[in-house]
Amino acid sequence: MITEENFESVEQIERAFLIEYFVSNFSHRFDQNDETINQLYTMLRDPILENKIILTCFYYLEKIYVLYEIEIASLQIDSLFYSVLTCLILSTKYLMDDSWYNQEWCKLYSVPLETVNEWEMDFLAKLDFNLNLDDQYLRYVQEMVKYLNDLTFTNELIEVKKIEACERFQESESLVPQQYETEKTHINTLQIQTDLPPLSNDLLEITTDFSQQDKNCMIPNTFQFF
Repeated sequence: MITEENFESVEQIERAFLIEYFVSNFSHRFDQNDETINQLYTMLRDPILENKIILTCFYYLEKIYVLYEIEIASLQIDSLFYSVLTCLILSTKYLMDDSWYNQEWCKLYSVPLETVNEWEMDFLAKLDFNLNLDDQYLRYVQEMVKYLNDLTFTNELIEVKKIEACERFQESESLVPQQYETEKTHINTLQIQTDLPPLSNDLLEITTDFSQQDKNCMIPNTFQFF
């Protein structure tokens, strides 16, 4: 049974790190200045949506992609947009007592209601009309929190190292030319060390477990993902 206590650690995570996870796993291959991509990020940054909504959206998304062997790398940008929007809609309807109507989502993001309704029915069918958050989801949340906390620690550590390196850099600038160049190179190296740490084996195992679930429900072939 999932309770509010299970989400306490989730709400303490900075939203930026959830976005960073999304970029690393879903949207990194697209032009980051693309209008649709920016619209996606705006959607995921919405302060009205709690972190648990975003995380549940990712859970449904990854579950569907794994169950139906959908290659994320083959997705068109519009398909990714509607996939995320649909999973957000499903997440809010499951977790919020007073969720938005589909018409409100459509008005907010300027998308056709008929298209959103079709995507919603398609994803519900793919999930066998079961949005229940079970023990597997709880494991997913726990591992994701651990992963994102590790990311937070990594980034904070890098920032500290950058500050220390900059201080040494300023001191060495007027001293030894060789030391000056060494510190300058070190700072430049730290600038590119902000990639996400690798996913833990436990989190990878959870997403892999999706493929072991029953896939025999009747699925309307509403959309072409590729």
